Amino acid sequence: MMKYLLCLVALSFASPVFSQQDSLPRPHSHRNQFYFYWGYNRDYFSRSSIHFRGPNYDFTLYDLKATDRPERFGWVYVNPGLFSIPQFNWRAGYFITDRLHVSIGMDHMKYVVVSEQPTRISGVVSPTASVQYAGSYLNQNIDLQPEILKFEHTNGFNLATMEFEWLQPLYRLSQGIPKLACYWNAGVGGIWVVTKTDVLVFGDGLDNDFHVAGYAMTGKMGPRLEWKKHWFVTAEGKFGYANLPSVFIKNGAPERADHSLTFFEWYVSVGFRFGKTKSR
Repeated sequence: MMKYLLCLVALSFASPVFSQQDSLPRPHSHRNQFYFYWGYNRDYFSRSSIHFRGPNYDFTLYDLKATDRPERFGWVYVNPGLFSIPQFNWRAGYFITDRLHVSIGMDHMKYVVVSEQPTRISGVVSPTASVQYAGSYLNQNIDLQPEILKFEHTNGFNLATMEFEWLQPLYRLSQGIPKLACYWNAGVGGIWVVTKTDVLVFGDGLDNDFHVAGYAMTGKMGPRLEWKKHWFVTAEGKFGYANLPSVFIKNGAPERADHSLTFFEWYVSVGFRFGKTKSR
């Protein structure tokens, strides 16, 4: 994951080299315009420790590896009844100035703890929870078998965020394609992480309801290619930190889990701008 963060930092320093400040010609103004985009993502998560607590257990599993769960490319991405099943992004925004814009939206990511991985455990498990694994543990090695844990934010690990963004012009193709322009977009934001967690702890749990499990802080950047006055394609990388102190195991029951992690996602989206424009 570190290599992705380093690439983003390098690109953020490199982007001003290719821009020409305010002297760049632009086909139109963005001020007072609205926009909307939709796209799809891939996700990468840091290892994290997850704490499970309930009437019959209180233990922590350390350094767990997790992955995303993308859909295979096909009809599901264009079928009107299925296109929201894959890992998607949507965002709607408004340009306060020609470059500064604010947006709200959701990143529908998927988080799956890898089964049968080596981990360590500390805490207490009562015989009521599991006869096989009952006992007291202190940083002991254990293989994460399916009968111990199934843990997935697959519907999902949803970032519901507000972001403040800056659109920096890079260049305009003024010969041959006069309506095509390239920009560099960067932003910061955050607010809530809404999870729908499918979890079994020692075989007991639920595919839980949607629930605000915690919060996230994010930063993003990437190129944006605009065509004429309305259409654009953006390809961005987003990195962030999420703290989830209240993950449901059995909906509103006392059983809960908590963990924190860092993540990186990249996504490609197609968007549309609308509202009054002013030619330059």
